[in-house]
Amino acid sequence: MRGVKRGIKNILFYWKRNLLFGAAFLVIAVILAFMASIQGNVAAAIEETGRRTDATLTIRVRDERAFSYDQDIYYPRELVRELESWEEVKGLDYLALANARGVDVKEVFSETQQSFQGASEEMGVDYYGSEAERNAGQITVIGSNDLEKTWKFKKRGAEVTEGEGISPENASQALAVVSERFLEWNMLKIGDWITLVNAFDDTRTMKVKVIGTHSGNYDSGSIADAEMNYIYVPLDECLRFNRGAVVQTTAVVRDPKEIGALKEKLQDFLGERYAIQEDSMRYLKAVTPLRGVQKVCGLMLGITCGILLLILVLVIGRMLLNLRKEIGLWRSLGETRMILLVQTGTGILLPIFAGMIAGDAAACWLESWFAEGMAWLLPSFPDLAFRLSRRAIGQITGVTFLAAVLILILLFFVTTGKKATELLREE
Repeated sequence: MRGVKRGIKNILFYWKRNLLFGAAFLVIAVILAFMASIQGNVAAAIEETGRRTDATLTIRVRDERAFSYDQDIYYPRELVRELESWEEVKGLDYLALANARGVDVKEVFSETQQSFQGASEEMGVDYYGSEAERNAGQITVIGSNDLEKTWKFKKRGAEVTEGEGISPENASQALAVVSERFLEWNMLKIGDWITLVNAFDDTRTMKVKVIGTHSGNYDSGSIADAEMNYIYVPLDECLRFNRGAVVQTTAVVRDPKEIGALKEKLQDFLGERYAIQEDSMRYLKAVTPLRGVQKVCGLMLGITCGILLLILVLVIGRMLLNLRKEIGLWRSLGETRMILLVQTGTGILLPIFAGMIAGDAAACWLESWFAEGMAWLLPSFPDLAFRLSRRAIGQITGVTFLAAVLILILLFFVTTGKKATELLREE
């Protein structure tokens, strides 16, 4: 106890110096608390961004173009239904096509097709190009439960121009959205019913109600590939019409960071017939700036820890050098080195530890102000909310105190290893 008492007396005697040291370690503690907390906040923001931002894997038949009359592009939905039970997959979205002929309607045969056909006849070339296209229907039925997100509709900037589109709310009904040209060509109006027959299986028919028109007027030399002959229907309606076949499956990945591993697993599961396209661009755009912030904070945290360690060595070493004569005097009076270590440690470590504790308290007090400031400085990161990590603060304070104790013990025995008489003679 006497070593502790004398150490406290030393603190009070040199109170100005100890107050300065305590203030320095207070500032360092605040900086470390904020840096460590930001590291954790950024990591949490990256996780939240991953949950909020979808990354997808799209499955199609390899090297095949999505023409509805090409039977090689189709595969059974049951082939990929198992993915719904995979833990890594958040959900599946399907796109179905069907090649059809009209029973009470006709496909639009535009000026482009007429000119292509005339040019082909003049050159003695088969306009259809293949037996499959010659025998196919010239209407493409597209099944999807969300028209706004549908392949080609979204890509070409089409929109619903009259009536309403297909959405999850009405996807259970027998509905259709046709092009403006198709409506005019067949002298239809919104609310009319049309009947189609599957070009590959004439026992399968579909009767749907026209609820809207789309602006897709993209033309093509192939009649079935002309957007004006696209008829959009709900997914289940199209699957009943084409025996449950799809042309594209989009798997939404639960953890975008693992998209590469999931792609390899999926490729092994499906085989080489299928091509898997990875789309994690939105996720990468969202998290790349956050990772930059994380790296900068990590670098600054490392530098600050290094500075803290250097300051501990310099402060403790300098104070021990100043106390050599005093230690020599106590040793000449018969005091043990262990008691002197406790006395010196109390006098040196207590101001440091008090400064760290005061810094932790100051960081907690400044938390709300710092959070508001960070939200003002980084408005483009809505998921990055500052929260002070009490756990990180406790770990930093504990590690700092442990490092200070070890440095003190090491330097104490190094600087006071001489005899008492030698210590008293040193300048």
